[in-house]
Amino acid sequence: MSEQLQNPVILVNVLLGSSFVTALLTGYAKYDARYLRDKSDAVILTTVGSITAILALDTVLSVKYYPKFDKKK
Repeated sequence: MSEQLQNPVILVNVLLGSSFVTALLTGYAKYDARYLRDKSDAVILTTVGSITAILALDTVLSVKYYPKFDKKK
């Protein structure tokens, strides 16, 4: 596991994933209700579209740069 964390791509994914989970749990605990309740359709679509774009960009960059930093080869 520590070998994998030396790869900057894996490290960024771990940090990004843990920050998303922390933000979601903090938001849920703070508001104790559904975050998107009473939001307009445009806000919901923008939120979902942004999350999808971030995940797609992360996937593309991970596929492109992971082999470059892979020390197993």
